[in-house]
Amino acid sequence: VRPASASDMIILGLDARDYTNRMASKVQQAERGEIRHFKVIVMWNKIEKSKGTYSWLYYDKEINRILADGAESILLTIGSSVPSWAQDPVYGDKAAKAPPKDLGDWYRLCSKVAERYGSVVDFYEIWNEPGWDVDSEAVQIFGPETYHFGGQVETDYLPLLQTGYAAIKEKDPTSMVMCGALICTLNQDPNTGADLYLRLFDEVNRPGQDVSMKVTSSKPIVAERPMYFNYKGSWDGGHDVMGATAAGKEWYFAEGTTRDGFEEWLCLQNPNPNPIQVTATYMFGPGQGANVVKTYELQPTSRTTLMVNNEVGPEKDVSVKIASASDFIAERPMYFNYQGRWTGGHCVMGASAPSGTWYFAEGCTGFSIQQYLCLQNPHPEEVTAELTFMMTRGEVIRRTVNLGPSSRTTFDINMLIGFRGSSDMIAVHPYKNYWDWGEHYDYLSRTLKANSIWHELAV
Repeated sequence: VRPASASDMIILGLDARDYTNRMASKVQQAERGEIRHFKVIVMWNKIEKSKGTYSWLYYDKEINRILADGAESILLTIGSSVPSWAQDPVYGDKAAKAPPKDLGDWYRLCSKVAERYGSVVDFYEIWNEPGWDVDSEAVQIFGPETYHFGGQVETDYLPLLQTGYAAIKEKDPTSMVMCGALICTLNQDPNTGADLYLRLFDEVNRPGQDVSMKVTSSKPIVAERPMYFNYKGSWDGGHDVMGATAAGKEWYFAEGTTRDGFEEWLCLQNPNPNPIQVTATYMFGPGQGANVVKTYELQPTSRTTLMVNNEVGPEKDVSVKIASASDFIAERPMYFNYQGRWTGGHCVMGASAPSGTWYFAEGCTGFSIQQYLCLQNPHPEEVTAELTFMMTRGEVIRRTVNLGPSSRTTFDINMLIGFRGSSDMIAVHPYKNYWDWGEHYDYLSRTLKANSIWHELAV
């Protein structure tokens, strides 16, 4: 029922912007006591104006003032206002509200915030309204400066969420971490606005991520990685490989071709904390020209992908030797339309025995690709394994899993490190008429659950 006026509404909480000066100093204590739940926007450039130097004075004052007024819960929204030293120039004049150049800096910020305020904070939201990005409906209607996220939410937001989630959970494991509000429309109809939520929580068909893995366990196990794909919407199939049990300084691939209908890739994983250089020697079939030698730099704890077709040109039969002074992992996926009759793909790497460590240099989630990880525990007792995911930009995501005795356990990697696996709740900023908020919440909740998204919604 629409209330007669705003005074008839029950205030459930407060988005506290400069609470000490704008609320506590102007509103009587008796009236402030009606507000029990608080959201505080934590701006990066207020805390870390220069790298590694943290100033907590402003937020200490804000949170202590809120606690003194009897808060029952506090939500911190972390993000935006990226300090100049951390900005990524690829985003141009939008860099202050876009992902930073080094996600390690973002990890450290989230970790520091959770470490300092974890004892009094209940909820964390990763970024304020990332759905209002550079090509959102709001920008189209109101102009190019009307945005809260300086990148493309479909491709740029998940790494921020994953990294923030991991950092916060490490310092404050009992907290609840929210996916930011994925606004996609200003239409006032309460039964609209789920589109972007549904797209980003579709862990197979949304824009995805390249990922490599390291699996370690307390006892030797066996690790294998099946993948299923619809490559470029026309070549479908699957491939499966055993992991490498150790990194090495040399890797050899006898097979390979860049002939018409074939796309060959090299996936290189650097598990080291420092950059390394690798040298690839491409060796060709008879009459196809001299060998080609190229050197590449692999960033720390990262996956690098090379399309061999682009490296050596078309119509080559090619073998590859890749070498480095440092240990790394190499894997070779290929996708094909063979003679216009057989489409599919294959990938190579092998193993001969259980091991305490397994590596996979290749891996992808989304883009119509489904990735799994199969772990076999041949022991008569339970084993603990740690999964380390190394992403394209160098961010590292870790998951600890338990493997039952004498068993096989299968993990859906898309789910494990996608939106479902990197948030406990979903923030909703409906931008609807306030008398329709209840109806909009009900619509959004029903729509998400109908698509197997069971996260709690926080409005």
